[in-house]
Amino acid sequence: MIEPASPEFNPTSPSKVGRLERACDRFEEAWKAGQRPTIASFLTDQEGQEHPFMLRDLLVLDIAYRRRTGERPAPEDYLRHFPTDAAVIDSAFAEASAELKECKAPSFIGFPGPVPAIPGYTVLCELGRGGMGVVFKARQQGLNRLVALKMILAGDLAGPEAAARFLAEAEAVARLQHPQVVQIYRIGDHGGRPFLEMEYVAGGSLADRLDGTPWAARDAARLIESLARAVQHAHSFGIVHRDLKPANILLTIEGLPKLTDFGLAKSLGADVGLTQTGSIIGSPR
Repeated sequence: MIEPASPEFNPTSPSKVGRLERACDRFEEAWKAGQRPTIASFLTDQEGQEHPFMLRDLLVLDIAYRRRTGERPAPEDYLRHFPTDAAVIDSAFAEASAELKECKAPSFIGFPGPVPAIPGYTVLCELGRGGMGVVFKARQQGLNRLVALKMILAGDLAGPEAAARFLAEAEAVARLQHPQVVQIYRIGDHGGRPFLEMEYVAGGSLADRLDGTPWAARDAARLIESLARAVQHAHSFGIVHRDLKPANILLTIEGLPKLTDFGLAKSLGADVGLTQTGSIIGSPR
């Protein structure tokens, strides 16, 4: 992250975060309307301490939208306009390149409707999908952090059972505060399609990591211990996951496991009527 020009500038100040977020929203709206907004026009009232933060965020957005149109932006394109901000430009390109590289599928083929344009977020790519939901990698603009956005795949066509399961996941995980459980930051709604803003875990899933080669006993035991503690934490709150599998275990860059996808979780003692007699729960093997 670019260091502020002065220690007095606090990027998490609500008023300043709001100002940066609104400017980024207007910049994106211009791109989506078919315009070619210039970064300089959005920096006119962002002098001094806020300049590097605003410039970096707008650069990341501009690079992403130019790439979507088939262009290949280069740092030199921006150095001509901002010759004294080479470090900020280099940082923005490093972020944009890392985001593009981390995404498994930098496209949205199969998602119903256009690429979701959710206010306050820059959707970068699709990370994965299951029978009910799709997960996108996105940047939360106000706090400039990477997040995972999970949405119901069927959208407006989703039945009440799918919507209820989706909301049940948010309710279940909101009760859990454990370092080995993926956290949900907030729940929102976009165009009638509910979504969860979740912690982004950059190391992929355990399923991606397994290649049929046995792990060293100590490494395997350490992984199972961490997961067992996370599962016990859920059980202590009366929550049973019901779909534990390698694909639902994410890994940090350091290799620490985090349990995710509580869409089929059951709260003991709560009869929410989501499972009919004879229903198959979880992933058949």
